[in-house]
Amino acid sequence: MSYVKNVATVIIISISVSLVTQPVTQAEITDIQTGITGTPGNDNIESTELIDVNSVLETISDEDLTTSATGIDSLSGEDQVASTADMTSNASSTINAPFVPLKLGGTTSKSSSKGIFGSEGTDLLQNLASIFSTSTSYAEIMEVIMQIDLGSTSFTTTSTSDSTGIAGGSEPDNIENESSIETTAISDTLVKETHISAVEVPVDMYGFGNAKNTATSTAVGIAGDELTGTFSSTPGATEIITNNGSISVFSDANSTTEQGMVELVGSARVDDSTIADAYSVGILGGENNNSIINYQTIDSNATSTADMTSVEIKMSGGMIEPAVELFGPDVGTFQTVADSESVGIAGNTGEDEIINAGTDGIGRIDAYSKAEADSEVYTFSISPPSFSESIEAVDVSAAGSLALPTPPISEIDSDSSPSTYGDASTLAISNSAGILSADGNDMITNNVALASQAESEASNL
Repeated sequence: MSYVKNVATVIIISISVSLVTQPVTQAEITDIQTGITGTPGNDNIESTELIDVNSVLETISDEDLTTSATGIDSLSGEDQVASTADMTSNASSTINAPFVPLKLGGTTSKSSSKGIFGSEGTDLLQNLASIFSTSTSYAEIMEVIMQIDLGSTSFTTTSTSDSTGIAGGSEPDNIENESSIETTAISDTLVKETHISAVEVPVDMYGFGNAKNTATSTAVGIAGDELTGTFSSTPGATEIITNNGSISVFSDANSTTEQGMVELVGSARVDDSTIADAYSVGILGGENNNSIINYQTIDSNATSTADMTSVEIKMSGGMIEPAVELFGPDVGTFQTVADSESVGIAGNTGEDEIINAGTDGIGRIDAYSKAEADSEVYTFSISPPSFSESIEAVDVSAAGSLALPTPPISEIDSDSSPSTYGDASTLAISNSAGILSADGNDMITNNVALASQAESEASNL
């Protein structure tokens, strides 16, 4: 067994700034920083001094950014990790791209931070000091120009952040926490102006454009193996999580599309949705059976906001048989969706035992989620497609502000047209739970107060 002891303050800071404004090809910049790293074998890691890890990337081009900051990573093997000093991990990815000319593949800003990571193997992870884990991702695109051609064309704007205090890894672990854990995950996307057009797609082919604008944030206090490593479900194995420290988790996702112009010709379709997802969990069980005992307060908060304004959609030409069979008789999806979920303690797929064992108010769980979605100023100029009687019936479901009841295509002759052209619905979805069971035969015991609140608000003007 290897023995690693941290006897000095560990501070790692990596800051990179790219000034390339118009790369010729798709580019990606990655920065991975770790305070203490184990070996592929069995390790005994002891940290007694401050760990402060920062991974920061910024660019003014449309290069993809990925940052990762981890306090302790034990790697593979059956490891024993003990941390008795405060730990801070911060990952930040920021994209400010003024102009994106006909570039395929999209733009992604991604950040990930962890305090203690067990990685591969069955580990004993012990924490006796504060952990602060933060991840922030930001992607701002001034102008996107996209032309839909034959087949599939993609230019998505994506911002993803995840933050975890203690992550067990891929196999059943024993996790013991004796101090406070605070995790924060924030992701933002902003597309100020989008121009989407399509070539004249031939009648025997189709064209699809993916221009979704998505922000996703996930914050977890203590995780078994759900979010990390390669899943390894071991029959009869049990993940043991014992928490004696307060846990506070916060996730926030914001996605905004300010102005869009969509012009479709022929058998072309587009997904130009604006989506914000935020998820927070205080303690999350692993893939195996779980034994989770909590003695301290858990605060779990998740907020999401999606906003789409000033969208003009023009469509002309026929949605011919190949496109109808693939997509149905519509020009695409222009949804505005905000989704938030907060949970205090969550089981997983195995047979779980969850005990919230606090006393005298200690051990209270508060879960709060809020989702807001707003869309406005849609302008539609559509020349209805025509259909022949030879087209087979497909299942058409009406949805969104564009939708009206539509008969099956088999009932539409060449002189009529369907009245469903796309999904421009606005959705706000919010869920919260103090303790949440999952698959399997679970046993839940709670001794103190649980409070959960979910708010949602959707507006389509």
